[in-house]
Amino acid sequence: MSREAIDSGRPPEGKPKPSRRELIAGAAGALGVLAVKSAVEIPAAQATQGKPIIAGQSNDETSPTVITNSGTDSAYTLIVQGPTIGTGVLGEGGTAGGYGLWGVSGGTDGIGVIGVVSNGAGIGVMGESGGDGIGVYGQSHGTGTGVKGTGGADSGEGLYGQGGTGGGGIGGMGVVGLGGAPDGAGVVGTGQGTGPGVRGGGGPSGDGVLGVGGFAAAVAGVHGFSVSPTGFGVLAENTGDGTALKVIGPSVFSRSGTVAIASPAKSATVTGVARMASRLVLATVENNGGVVAGSAVPNVPGSPFKVHLNKAPGTGKAATVAWCLVN
Repeated sequence: MSREAIDSGRPPEGKPKPSRRELIAGAAGALGVLAVKSAVEIPAAQATQGKPIIAGQSNDETSPTVITNSGTDSAYTLIVQGPTIGTGVLGEGGTAGGYGLWGVSGGTDGIGVIGVVSNGAGIGVMGESGGDGIGVYGQSHGTGTGVKGTGGADSGEGLYGQGGTGGGGIGGMGVVGLGGAPDGAGVVGTGQGTGPGVRGGGGPSGDGVLGVGGFAAAVAGVHGFSVSPTGFGVLAENTGDGTALKVIGPSVFSRSGTVAIASPAKSATVTGVARMASRLVLATVENNGGVVAGSAVPNVPGSPFKVHLNKAPGTGKAATVAWCLVN
């Protein structure tokens, strides 16, 4: 076809003008070509670097994808809703120990990751490990707290731990606390009002609280002390008419000792022992010298007390008196 024919819109010489039927058939063929071309140009089912994200398909990238919400009225940047019982967002870390989910707080008091239960008794945040890993791990810097739990207003627990079962017939521990070096406490409890700092309730045949001292020194399994002059370091109480205090093995009292009374003396003064106003001194003669302890007379203002015998020991002999301050 000549240029002139194209420009004039006329059919080339020697060619009859196409009929209306032929024009329609040609147009249909052209549309078919366009349809094939469009199908070829549809994006692949899997988006790659620099391509739009395709819903319902895998999307690969070699650089981070950043979504920034610069609005001032929106509380969210990205909203993902899972199916009926499915997961809204699933994050899977890299094979070399990467994090599945990383949250960074904004400002000085922001929250990196928050989980909220809309209703019922669901779980806000849950961590589950595989094998012998850690389900939830919290680490702070400076003087911050690694993990903090605040109970609900209706007497909810701030932190609840339940040990696993099995393990050769011995169940796991509900809560384990390990103090930091050099002298940190493993677990510290502070009560409010008249509430105890730490409370333990044993099983049907278990102890409420079990303390095991270190093996490298002469230390206590359980140590209780009070800074109040009217308080108690340790209180043993049994409200069921049973035994309040049971000691298995020797017992040592700091306010006890012995004093020797040699003939011809019939008394001796014990000093250097702090005493309380409510005084009670027990005294008994340990050796067989024909004498007995007659009395133990305290002197509260000066703390010492005097032990009297019923008579002086025999010539050249001494009586050994054991004493103990109960109050």
